[in-house]
Amino acid sequence: MSIEIKVEPYISVGKCVFGMTRNELTKMLGEPISTNNYGYPSSDGFIDDYNFFYLLSDKNEVFEAVEIFPIYTDELIILIYDNKKN
Repeated sequence: MSIEIKVEPYISVGKCVFGMTRNELTKMLGEPISTNNYGYPSSDGFIDDYNFFYLLSDKNEVFEAVEIFPIYTDELIILIYDNKKN
């Protein structure tokens, strides 16, 4: 099986639109496995763990980045960028 994720740089990754709140993301995706703080020099941002991807939000709980970890899923992850599968 595979998971296709459409990437629009600076706009969205899949259904997650940059600028959404953590609350909006949680309503859409469900509760994360875990949540931790991140940042430098102060750890005031949030990392929400959804198994094979992390959603990162700033101190105001606004979505600002995503990290994808294909090694944590048995499914093939296909990124769609510029209407091309990568």
